[in-house]
Amino acid sequence: MGLPNSVRWWHLLGFFFLAGSRDLYRWTLNKIRESYDRTCDSLNSFIRTIRVTCCCCLHMLRLAPSPKFGRFGDLPLEIRQLIWQFAATEPRVIELRHTVNCPSRNNVLSSDEVEDR
Repeated sequence: MGLPNSVRWWHLLGFFFLAGSRDLYRWTLNKIRESYDRTCDSLNSFIRTIRVTCCCCLHMLRLAPSPKFGRFGDLPLEIRQLIWQFAATEPRVIELRHTVNCPSRNNVLSSDEVEDR
C-alpha cells in the first residue's frame, strides 16, 4: 500500500498518535522500518559492489609494470633522435649553461630548475 506523494510518513505518525490508535501507529512504524531497512540493504549492496570493483581495478593497476626502457642510452644516437622526434609532439627549448669556475656545480639540470629560469 503506497501513500500519495503529498502525504509524508510523519504526517501519518502525527495523525495516528493524536487519534490514539496504537495499532495503526505501530503498523505505520513497521512500514517505515521496512522501507528504511530495504533502502539500507540496497545502499549496502551498492557500496559492496563499488568496493569490489575498486579493489579489482587497483589490483589490475598494480599488476601492470610501469613503462621503463633502461637501455635507451645504449641505442645509437640516430635512433634515439628518431624516437624523440616521434615522442615529442611540441618543440621544447631547454637552456644549459656550462660554468668552468664552479667545480661543485653539476651540469645536470632538473626540469624544475629550467622552469624557474
